[in-house]
Amino acid sequence: NISAFLTFWLASFGYFGSWGVLTTAITVFIADVSGDTLWFLLGRTLRETKLGHFIKNHISQMRHVKDYVNEDTIKLMFLAKFISSTNTPLVFLAGWAKVNFKKFIRVSVFAIANWFVIIFAIIYLLQSTVGPILPTGIISKIEIILTIGVVTFFISHLIARRVGETLLRAV
Repeated sequence: NISAFLTFWLASFGYFGSWGVLTTAITVFIADVSGDTLWFLLGRTLRETKLGHFIKNHISQMRHVKDYVNEDTIKLMFLAKFISSTNTPLVFLAGWAKVNFKKFIRVSVFAIANWFVIIFAIIYLLQSTVGPILPTGIISKIEIILTIGVVTFFISHLIARRVGETLLRAV
């Protein structure tokens, strides 16, 4: 969500050309729908595997979770778009609960469209209030800082993973 927000923010300042906002919106929309679809299908497929049967047999609450997700799919999926780190597990559970695929896609597209409206409203308000105050030099510095931060995060994540794998092999 934050990466989409920052991308829209930069596109609104013209960093991606004259069609940048539209191109960004289409790209993020397709990515969001396809990501939701993949997690949904993974949940539906995994349910019928050995791991899925193990989970069903050893986690007693799984049946109750499945029933709850089936009953309140629309509310849960809509709220999951706006609450950080809840979208992927709920989409996976919707697939696990065998929610109707057409219903899932309809709710997912509706939630994404509403999320877009809110993101665009926030960006418009920020751009109209903060945008004129910030000179372009500051915006380019913020862009450089964000890029360095993302690269540093990925490098530290790779290092931590390699160190963790090395420690696991040592034990």
